[in-house]
Amino acid sequence: MQALAWGHLPDFLIEAELRSGALKSLASRSLPGHTETLVAARRRDASHGPVAQRLWACLNANAPMI
Repeated sequence: MQALAWGHLPDFLIEAELRSGALKSLASRSLPGHTETLVAARRRDASHGPVAQRLWACLNANAPMI
């Protein structure tokens, strides 16, 4: 955002900045992007505290489900 570096960020965190042009994608044939698969799981047979409940709610609200 301050023209100082480059990095790898998940699309869903920067999609507005990519659309507005504030950030530019460097993906190309010589520098391809890649996709990481993350999996979140929790036990159904145990109760979860407030931090775990908030984390799960945040993941459900913000992470793309496939």
